[in-house]
Amino acid sequence: MNWLGATERTLDKLQPPGCTLDTMQAQIAAHKELSQDVSANREKMLALDKTSTHLRYFSQKSDATLIKNTSISVQHR
Repeated sequence: MNWLGATERTLDKLQPPGCTLDTMQAQIAAHKELSQDVSANREKMLALDKTSTHLRYFSQKSDATLIKNTSISVQHR
């Protein structure tokens, strides 16, 4: 959740595409860094989804509902 929040804040702070070469190069570098960060965390997110699915099937109904809602929230984000 912390990583998702930080990534969302980074996306919220993005500026419109620049008109100068220096600005565009800086934005491209920032985009590549963000893309690498997302790719690095993709496996963790897939593992988290798999674990939450497993937990839903082997937990009590009230806990399963909470796990499902949290998992859906993470997927949407």
